[in-house]
Amino acid sequence: MLATTRSCSIGYSVYILTAFVVRGVALLVQYFRLSLKPVDLPDAFGSINPEGRPYSREEWLRLYFSEERVFEHRGNTFLYVPARDAPRNLPASLIVGYIARQRLLNERTPPSAGFEPTEHGSWQGALLVVDPTHHDDGQKLAMEVRTEIGKPLSVLNSLADGMRLSPDLPPPFDVQVHPIAEMHSFWRFAEQHDYQINWIMFDVAPPNMFGGADDFSNELRQLRDKNRVNRVKATLSSDSTIDVKQPNIEEVVDYTEMGAGSIKAKTTGNQFYNSRDHVKSDRIETEQGREDFWDRLLSWMGERF
Repeated sequence: MLATTRSCSIGYSVYILTAFVVRGVALLVQYFRLSLKPVDLPDAFGSINPEGRPYSREEWLRLYFSEERVFEHRGNTFLYVPARDAPRNLPASLIVGYIARQRLLNERTPPSAGFEPTEHGSWQGALLVVDPTHHDDGQKLAMEVRTEIGKPLSVLNSLADGMRLSPDLPPPFDVQVHPIAEMHSFWRFAEQHDYQINWIMFDVAPPNMFGGADDFSNELRQLRDKNRVNRVKATLSSDSTIDVKQPNIEEVVDYTEMGAGSIKAKTTGNQFYNSRDHVKSDRIETEQGREDFWDRLLSWMGERF
């Protein structure tokens, strides 16, 4: 009985250790979409490429992410740094880099130096993969989730601000970042609450890279082209419930989940939904610094981009 107990105990300890190791090597990424709208009054220098033509979206994204860029996030200095350690067989269609920041670590000097409190600067980086190409699922990016860097959507919004306000590279496009939601997450929420939804708010960008023949996409496109609108916010409410199963609401939800904006909803029982809490994500069984990092990353890129 004692041997059995010891065996169970050892087995349990091994199980816990194994689970910890597996969790420690998983890299989590979240997916987002870039929305680029031509600026109203582009800078004559910033909007023209070396061939004398206006930059395409892909050309400008490749130019911007080709070198280090500095931007501010919540009062701290962040950098975008190209992945100069990337292998040569990296897909040419993709841009790979890191969102980096410096953190001060509290340490002590060696005992021989008095074991005094001191600070040490350490740089941390979150992986960033950008697909700037022109296709139906283009202008997509994925960012690694790292607590020492910050929430990806918040950091990427600050990066977009930096792209718009860059003094050394006047942008030909206004940039927005929107999360790509897990497909059907809104409809799962609605079904769980018997479709008793009485409030919906959506915040979307007019389409640019991906199309859509539905009425909602066409109306947004007209607002973009005729009225120079680059963002549309609207709130729908009802004293009873909103019939979300109607095609016009379905169009709004489907458009938003593709990564063109965000949507919030509330039920009559005060249950809330926010698409930003349902960002599409992937786990890659590796981490920065491991020997298999780039092999596993390249395999994931081939499947997801």
